[in-house]
Order: sequence, then structure tokens, then C-alpha cells
Amino acid sequence: MGIFKLKTVLLGLSSVLAATSLVAADAVVDNEFDDNQNDFGYYWYYYDDNTGVGKNDRPQAAPTSTPSVIDVKYTDSTRHAFDDPSDTYKIKSYTFTPGSEEGNGYASMPFTFGSTWKASYGTAQPFVGMGTMIADNGEKIDLTGATSVKFKIRSHTGDLTVRFKIQTKEIDEISEVKGSLLKGDEFGYYGAPVTVTTSWTEVEVKVTDLELPGTWAREIPFNIKSATKLAWEVQKEANPTATKDTLDIDNVTIVGYTFVDPTFWYKEASKTIPDGCEFATFDKAPYNETPMKMYWYAYNDSEIGGNSEVTAGATKDEDTKRLSLEVTAGTGSEGQGALLEYQLGKAVMQGANSVQGFIGLGVNVYDSARVKYWNAKAANAKSIYFHYVTDGDAKMLTLEISDKNDVGDADNPDRKDSRGSGIVYYINLPPTEGEWRAVEIPFESLVWHKGWSGSKFIAFDQTALAKIQWKVQGKEGLSGKFAVDNVYFPGATSCQLPVKVGKIASKTSPFHVSYLNGNVNINWNNNVAITNGKISLVNFKGAVVSSAKIAKSSNVSASISAKTLPSGMYFVHFSGIDANGKSVAKQTSISIVR
Repeated sequence: MGIFKLKTVLLGLSSVLAATSLVAADAVVDNEFDDNQNDFGYYWYYYDDNTGVGKNDRPQAAPTSTPSVIDVKYTDSTRHAFDDPSDTYKIKSYTFTPGSEEGNGYASMPFTFGSTWKASYGTAQPFVGMGTMIADNGEKIDLTGATSVKFKIRSHTGDLTVRFKIQTKEIDEISEVKGSLLKGDEFGYYGAPVTVTTSWTEVEVKVTDLELPGTWAREIPFNIKSATKLAWEVQKEANPTATKDTLDIDNVTIVGYTFVDPTFWYKEASKTIPDGCEFATFDKAPYNETPMKMYWYAYNDSEIGGNSEVTAGATKDEDTKRLSLEVTAGTGSEGQGALLEYQLGKAVMQGANSVQGFIGLGVNVYDSARVKYWNAKAANAKSIYFHYVTDGDAKMLTLEISDKNDVGDADNPDRKDSRGSGIVYYINLPPTEGEWRAVEIPFESLVWHKGWSGSKFIAFDQTALAKIQWKVQGKEGLSGKFAVDNVYFPGATSCQLPVKVGKIASKTSPFHVSYLNGNVNINWNNNVAITNGKISLVNFKGAVVSSAKIAKSSNVSASISAKTLPSGMYFVHFSGIDANGKSVAKQTSISIVR
């Protein structure tokens, strides 16, 4: 028996759900606030009184008046209301910044009220707010069964009156018209006033107590089946003596509503290994090699400046910080598996977004140098099967599968994140508390981060898969371990990359590669001149770490420096076109020993 229990005691689905608390009678929207994402998988945001487009809104009626401000980090951006490129009015894009006391996180909105301004109906009052999405942009969520929303709330300077709102899609849609068409009765979201003091107080707002904000709002019935956001708004009119304060929110829960996260995979598969392509059991030497002759690897967030650590299961090169996966006895569901122990580090700012620490393991299913991807569709692979186990603090283990749209290759070396930064197809897996679990996940069940800023829909391409990775991500200080074993593609006829390459012009001219004095040397004497060629040095993760172009010549000779590269197995790949127009491709492996 290994460090985890045997796979013969795989968890049942009911115990998995109970252990994870991901399905409950009352739906927790957020109670950790370790980042800007809530437990529904959507995001917190701030808003102020300086973005409106109606004739009575501050930017239109009084563009030089002083706006209200959320006192957090922000960047100046261009409004472009309704995707109008001619709208160049400058607004603030705020970075949601949670507060923290004694390790407890909460939503926090420090703010300063701006000035009043003159509108057609009289004096317009400043306002600020913060909210959290409970559905994707343009979509809605059915909260049938919800009886109330509970949350803890406080101010910092003095008592406040805050309007709690539930936004609905019907009201969202009547406000999504050009400013010239706004009539002034839009944005009448259903809400209720809440009295806030400088001490934490738990408040419960009943759904039946929600009302339109006044006689000015358009009469639209409240529809609990089309909720979009929860929001807390501080209006100067209700707080005439307030000028500067902070509003805090914690432990947000929807009472009486059951939430099942669509990004989680709850179905458990049989522990019996399915028929199909065996991709990895980690019990056959070389243990970290796949049928595609690619190698498993570990990774962390060091490439973006993070300091998360893999504390066991991988070896780190101190110069490059790259991680090589280790496979040892007793780490699988039976025998050997891919196991990582970890300690997550600080979050890292990437533009206006905060990226939590992460670590993971993965493997390439493509050859970036030869531009060859695994065609899972042609291989009749429609799903991925594996055993996994987790133990520790992390709320989930994430399976990510990338296709050609997410990686660079020899033809497109600079291509990055075609769908947007960090946006890949994925599914989250519940923690198992030390028990091995088996799952089979259809490719068509994978989801993508469509709510992320900058995301762009590109259909998942099963004909050109690139990487398979398992990742743990979370707030600083989380620790634990996870392992993966017995990776199969049920029903698949092959786990091989395409091997056909263009014919070489001469069968008698050998391709020589050597490593000497820190350089990789390549020589190839060919009968027909090469008119366009490139030599690439590829690491075990399939990434091109160095390359050199070849000038027109029948005698190929090149040297690539490897003095800064860590020891290990590499591939030298040559590709080009000869003078007869035929494609030429050669590849061989080489060991670099320092």
C-alpha cells in the first residue's frame, strides 16, 4: 500500500459531495475572499457614478464635476459604451481588493463620495457600489427556492444606510440601449435598505422584502428565475453626512437554494481499467515516458514571478527553476503514480488581475518542433479516464486540456493564448480526503473561462490536442498533495502522434548531432541544397528552448549554445524545404550532462 489508501476503497459519489460541501441546502456565494472569484465561479467588482451614458448621468450632464472614487488600485481605461469605438470617455477600471483580518478575508470597498451634479430632474446624488456576479455576462441563474440572502456587513467611520440589490436579466436588458434612448426609468433593480454600523452584524434580507427603489423606476415584476448579480450600493442621498468610509461584506449565503457548480465533475467511474489506449500507468520503465515519446513534467508559478513550491515529487534545477517529475514506489493507486506535494505561495499581479499561486503536473501530446498534434478524434478518443487522489487544504484539483489554440509551435512560435490569457478547456475535481477516486470525463464536458476578462470563444479542437495538465491553485499557505495514476483514453485505437514526414533528398547522407563544450552541434551533408530550414532544440516538455535558421546550403552545419540549459534529455529537430520543393525533416535525441 502506498501513501494513500488502495483504489479498492474508492469514494462513493454521495460521500465525495458531503466531504467537499459543494452541494448544500444553502448556497455559499463567498466566505473566503482570497481573490476576486466567488464560489459560483464568477467575479466581484466595484462601480461608481462616473460611467453612465444617459443625459442625466454625470459624464453627460456634468463631465467636469468631481466623481466618486473607490479608493483601491485602478487603471484608466476608455469607456467604449455599447462597443462604440468613438466613445473615448475615460473611466476607472478598479482592481477588486479583499480585506483581511487575522487570516479572515472579506469584500471591502473604501470610497470617497464626489460632488452632486445638476440633472434635468434636479440635483443628482453621488453613489458607489460593489457587487458579485452569480451568472455569466448576458446569462441568468434560476434561484427558485431561495427565501433570503444572508451576509455580514460593517462600516468603518460611521453608520451607513446601504441598499442591497438582486439584479435580474429583464432589467439588465432594458438598460442595454444607447444613451440617447435611455428614458431615465431604467436600473430600477429590486432591493432593500440595510442599516450598517462599525461592528460586524449578520443581516438577512428576505426575497419578499425586495422592492423597486421608488416611483421613478419602470414597473417590471421581480423574476427570481433570472437573477444575474448581487450588489451593495451606498448612496449619498441616504447618507448625507458621509464623505469617506469603507463598506465590508462577508459570509454571503443564499438561503434555501441548492447550487451545483457546473465546472465540477461529480460522476464517479468504475475502478476497472477500461478498454482503450493505455497512456500512463507509471509502472513501466521509462516511468515518465508516454506512448508518444513525450515526458511527464511538473510545474509551478515561477515563470510569472510566483513562489509556490513543489516540496516532493519533482526535482528543481536551481538555475532555471524548471521541475522534473519523479516517479517513485508507493505513490500510485497500486504501485507507482505521479505524486506532488506542495506549498502554495503568494498571489501574483498580472495586469489588473491577481493570479493565485499554483503548481501542477502534465504532459505534452504534441510535438512543437514538427507542428504535430494528437488527433484524438481520428483515434476515436472521446474521453479521458484516470485515478486521482487529493489530501490537504485545496478546494479542488483542476484538469486542463489544451489544443493548438493555446500553445506556440514551430510555425507559430509567438502564438499565445488565442482564447485569452490563461483560458483553456478544463473541469474541476472535488477533493477526496486521501481516498483514490476514478473518473471518466468526456471531452465535450470540458468548460472554458468565458467569464474572464479578454476571453474569446474558440471551439475545443479535438483534432489537435496539445497538453494535458492537473493543477492545484489557491491562496497563499495552502499545502497538501495529490497524485494521478492509470491514465487511459477509453475506446481509443492509438495514442501516437503522426510520424509521416517528407522524404529526404538522399538516403545516404547521415544526420549527426553531438554535444561538446556546452554546445549542441548539428551536421548533415545532403545531395540537394536546402533553401529554407530551421534547427530547434526542444526540452522534455515539448517547448523550443533554442533555434537557428539555416542558410541555403547542401552542407548543413550549425551550433546551438546549451550552456544555460539544465541537464537532461532534449530533442534536436531539423525541418526545411530542399531545392526540389520537397519537405525535409530529421529528429534525434541528445543528453546534456553538466
